[in-house]
Amino acid sequence: MDGKAPDDVKPQIQSYIKRELRSLKDVEISDEKPQYEIRVEAMEISTKTAGRTNLNGYAFSALLLSPLQQFSSLTESAKNSCDEDYLISRHF
Repeated sequence: MDGKAPDDVKPQIQSYIKRELRSLKDVEISDEKPQYEIRVEAMEISTKTAGRTNLNGYAFSALLLSPLQQFSSLTESAKNSCDEDYLISRHF
């Protein structure tokens, strides 16, 4: 698990996510050769009123990543099933 979050809440976010993952029977948390990686971005939502900053809450974004090797065959399959015009228009 990786990502960015304010230092005061990062441990709480990591603890919550790990606790929820451990509750799933077929999930194993590992730092060595993980099958998936979770990246979490969190930021404070605050307002300024009369020179005071008021914390209103947090905004979160979570991204589940998998190593590219797992998708290489899927990518090839998708390329083979698309017509040439589609692939050209989507090429970057």
